Amino acid sequence: MKAFLLIAFFAVSISGYAQKYEPRVVLNKGQKIVVKTSSNQEADMGMGMEMKNISSSEYNLVVLDANKENYILTSTLTGLKLSMDFMGQSNSYDSDKKEDADSEMGKSVKNLNVPDTFTVNMNTAAITYNKKPAPVAASDVANPMESMFESMGSSDKNMGEDVFLIIPAGIKIGDKWFDSSSTPTLKSVKEYLLQSIDNGIASIKSIIQVDNNSQVELQGMQVTINMSTKSTGIITTDTKTSLVSKRTNNATINGNLEVMGQTMTVTGKSTTTTVFEY
Repeated sequence: MKAFLLIAFFAVSISGYAQKYEPRVVLNKGQKIVVKTSSNQEADMGMGMEMKNISSSEYNLVVLDANKENYILTSTLTGLKLSMDFMGQSNSYDSDKKEDADSEMGKSVKNLNVPDTFTVNMNTAAITYNKKPAPVAASDVANPMESMFESMGSSDKNMGEDVFLIIPAGIKIGDKWFDSSSTPTLKSVKEYLLQSIDNGIASIKSIIQVDNNSQVELQGMQVTINMSTKSTGIITTDTKTSLVSKRTNNATINGNLEVMGQTMTVTGKSTTTTVFEY
C-alpha cells in the first residue's frame, strides 16, 4: 500500500510539473503591456546617396478578454519620434510636439492613438489581426525605403508578434529550433538557440535571414529592391508565461536597387532594442 501511495505521489508530482511548465502564452484579463522600441538604421546606395533613420516608438497593449484558445488584445501607438536624413534632406517628427502633426512627415502618421485589436493563440502565440491596415499611397509614406528597413527587422508593422515567444516542448539548453514565414515581398527563416535559463527566465540567441524583393516609389521613380539581410540578437523571455521582456537585434544588409534601368549596390546596418514592461 505504501509503495502504491509513493508511486501515486510521484505520478501526481510529475503531472503537476508538466502542467506548470507547459509551453503556452499566459495573460490575465486587464493586463497592460508597454512596448518601447528604439532603432538606428544606415544605408549607403553609392554615388553619395546615404540614408540615416533614427526612430523610437511606444505602444500600449491591453488584454481585453480571453476564450478557450485565444486572448484578445488591443494595441495603441502612443508615442513616436522619427528623424530621417536622405540625399541631403532632413526630416523629423515628434508626436509630443503638436506643431509636428501638420508637417509632411506628421501627416503620414495615420495610426497614432488609434487602437488596433488582435488575437493571440494561447498554444502557438500566432497573431491574427482583426483588420488589415488600409493601403497607403506612396506619396503618403514618410520613409520611402521603409520596405528596405523592414527587412532589417526594425519595422513596427507587426509589433504584436514580438511580445510573445514560446519555447517548444523538449528544448534543452544548447538546442535549436526554426521558424519561417513569407509574404509576397518578404521571406524569412528564423533560427533560435536556447542559451540559458535562470529562475525561469530564458536567454535565446536568434539568427534571422530575410530576403526582400519589392517595388516602391521614390521621388516619382519606380524602384525595385533586392535585398538580403542577416541579423543576430538576444531575446529574454519568461518560460512560464512566454512573455518577452527584451529583444536586441543587429542587422547587416546587402543587395541592390534598380532605378530607371540602372543598378545601385546597397549596404546597410541596423540596431534595434525593444523593451517590454508588464
